[in-house]
Amino acid sequence: MFNLFAFEEAPGVQDFDLSVDGREIWTASAVKGNIYGINTETKKITYTIQTGIFGENHERFTKDEKYVLISSLNGSFVHNRSSAKKIFTQIKLGTGASEILVDEICHLISCTSDNYIAMLDLRSFEVKARIDVGEGRTGSPLPPFSV
Repeated sequence: MFNLFAFEEAPGVQDFDLSVDGREIWTASAVKGNIYGINTETKKITYTIQTGIFGENHERFTKDEKYVLISSLNGSFVHNRSSAKKIFTQIKLGTGASEILVDEICHLISCTSDNYIAMLDLRSFEVKARIDVGEGRTGSPLPPFSV
């Protein structure tokens, strides 16, 4: 069972991720350019991070919950959850960055409308590979590939 609730303060939200302990939701507003931390018990926004980056659309915690990865239609950026709720680093991955997958070896995989998947190594925060998926193959589902 789950509870559904809405936030008028956060227009343009289309995705969220839940912390492993279930106490916190992270989401972002594509319209306001803000990231929101929401307490799941009180259903209240506990903090707002103003990024000035618009078009945020997907959020994912890394397996160790050290980082929250947030993609944006104009690129992607990584947010450091363990620091004082601020942007750790911003990395341009490509136009229309969308889907995020975090695998066991802690890479971000983002498929963009530039027709490739960018693989980001979360240890070095460098793009390790760009996998061409062919024209018109953006978003989900991801095509089969190996690295």
